[in-house]
This record gives sequence, C-alpha cells and structure tokens, in this order.
Amino acid sequence: MRLNIGCGDKKMTGYINIDIRPEVDPDILLDIEKIPYDFDTSSIDVIKAIDVVEHISHHNAVKVLKEWYRILKNDGELIIRMPCMDRIITDVVSGGLLSDWWQLSYHLFGGQDYPENTHKLIFTKSEIKRVLAEIGFVVYKIEHEGGYNMIVCARAVK
Repeated sequence: MRLNIGCGDKKMTGYINIDIRPEVDPDILLDIEKIPYDFDTSSIDVIKAIDVVEHISHHNAVKVLKEWYRILKNDGELIIRMPCMDRIITDVVSGGLLSDWWQLSYHLFGGQDYPENTHKLIFTKSEIKRVLAEIGFVVYKIEHEGGYNMIVCARAVK
C-alpha cells in the first residue's frame, strides 16, 4: 500500500491519495495533523509527501513524522519534498532572486491562495536529517530539486 499525502490536484495512480480539501476529491479526506491515522502499524510500503511538511504546524511536525514512521513497514520508504532553508538563506545572502521580497515571502510563507496553503515550518538539510534519524528513519538521500526545494528520501528501520 502506498500513500500520496497532501495530493492536492496531483493524484497518483497506484497510491491512496490523501488531502484535507474535499474539493480536490481525494481517496481519503484527512487532516494529517490529527493522529492517529486509521492505518495499521507497519502496513504502508511508501509515503510520498510532496510539498506537504512545510504546511504542518511546527508544534505537530515531529508527531506527524512519528505517525508516518509508525504506519510504514520495516524498510518502508518516505519521500518528502519541501523548501530548503539552506538554499533560501544562501540565495538571500548572495542577493539572488529571493532578495525580491515577493519571492522570499512566497517561499517562506506559501501561496496563501486557500487556507491550508500557508507554510508553518521550514527545515535545513541537517535538521530534517537529525529529526528523522531520532525517530528511526535512515536518510539515504537528500538532494536539491532545482530552485529552493529539497527532496529527502528515507527508510523506516524497525
């Protein structure tokens, strides 16, 4: 079983598509900050959360990541994409594109074109790796995906 958490309008074939917004017609309507989920422990093979983690309250981020760990099978894969604070800071300091106030605001605070599209936290590469490791994940890849996002790939080791 594979989950596409925060699918929005980007549903994936072969995945259970999950979102908080009924208007995107997800397979499962779910507020991912409300834990526990209705999935058995160690029942999920893959979780993809593309452009999702930054929308979780910083108060709940670790709880949500722990819930994802709980439902993933041993060696289950977590793939997340999110803004990278390292990249944003480097660009701001060097006077790059993000020195433009509008671009910087968008990357830090989200599009804000609907209530759930507001960023609530941001990680550096080292901090997301540390947090995931403390939960029990083994991060095997962190790479930049053009622009200011990073893709983090990890496995749940139980």
